[in-house]
Amino acid sequence: MNLNKANSYFYFVVLSLLFILLTTISYSSLYNGLLILNFNMDYLFFVLCLLVLFIASLIVLFFFNVFGGTQYFLIGSCIFSVYCFCINNFLLFWVSYELSIIFLLFLIYSDSPYTDRFLAGWYLFAYSFLCGLPLLVLLFYCGKDSVLGFDNNISFSIDSFSGLLLCLVFIAKIPLIPFHTWLPIVHAEASTVVSICLSGYIMKLGLVGIVRFCLNVLDSNLVLSYTVFAFIGCLLQFFCSMEEFDFKRWLAMLSVAHIGVSVVCLLTNAQSGIEKSLLFGLGHGISAGYFFLLIMVLGVIGGGRNSSMLSVINSWSISNVWLLLVGFCLVASFPPVVNFFIEVWLLSVFNNIFMWVVLLSIYLFFSSLIPLSLLGYGLTRRFGNYILYINESYLVSFCLLFFYTVLLLV
Repeated sequence: MNLNKANSYFYFVVLSLLFILLTTISYSSLYNGLLILNFNMDYLFFVLCLLVLFIASLIVLFFFNVFGGTQYFLIGSCIFSVYCFCINNFLLFWVSYELSIIFLLFLIYSDSPYTDRFLAGWYLFAYSFLCGLPLLVLLFYCGKDSVLGFDNNISFSIDSFSGLLLCLVFIAKIPLIPFHTWLPIVHAEASTVVSICLSGYIMKLGLVGIVRFCLNVLDSNLVLSYTVFAFIGCLLQFFCSMEEFDFKRWLAMLSVAHIGVSVVCLLTNAQSGIEKSLLFGLGHGISAGYFFLLIMVLGVIGGGRNSSMLSVINSWSISNVWLLLVGFCLVASFPPVVNFFIEVWLLSVFNNIFMWVVLLSIYLFFSSLIPLSLLGYGLTRRFGNYILYINESYLVSFCLLFFYTVLLLV
């Protein structure tokens, strides 16, 4: 038996044992019913399971020839993320949450072809450890005097301070600004399949936590103030992304900038806001997964991930142009992408609040301008490094000046 096959059997046995152990513990009645399993098959479960199914399909279609235990780690991450969507117990929710991230952490070390993967692994480990342990402590504290499960819209009884801390941890798990700085580094050093999973469904697990546990604190002034601050930071991310030449770092920054819309949708304090937030997460994961796959294809046929390669690649065949066009339209939330209609719906909901109208209008403008302008440079073959540097320097300065002027007027 060769080494690769032996490793495959080993990983398969480990994954099977973990799955059996979790299932056995779930059906047990230890600690007076602490771990009684109950599933919650609701709108959140079906929407996000559709996202995981899409990502799993991409993995099967394009990464079916991966060696060793890679495929088992990917399957394990997908399985435990689905557990996280539907499990109706806070302890098993935490276990599923962390395991879905840990499997990808192993893949960064074992599957990434880049030299700085160990640094990226430490960043992801710190993210998992520094957020995971406080999350476990808070879940135990908040659930000590209440029903140990949860429902779609009914969080268990918690005081406002604990609820705010819990909401902060889940925001850091998404991550929103200012907890996002590790994400572009990890994406740049991770393999394509890990990047697809991270932006596809791992970022949505934090959103799941907010929907499951923190809806009753979203109307507090502190959360509202932070959301405004974070959304302004998301707008600044668009401008910062214009200086990135690495396509994966560029897309990671855009991914952070877009995910803030899902949290803003939850501020409407209505069932429709929850549904729109989850639906936006679905569109966000599909567009990010497709574009990371497109970056891998561009790297293979163009020899690198530098955005200046667009001018060369699109001239090779008309099929490359269509792949680029679809990818950039998805990232730009261009109609008929569902994210565009959710953003317009959000603007109509806050039409009587001047500050949100201004912020959302700026968001709608620049969220489409940045990707489509990059596509335009590539399609017109005016995309050299020198030209890009000059144009982006003036464009960033102009955008920042315009943005700060609007904020002063607001």
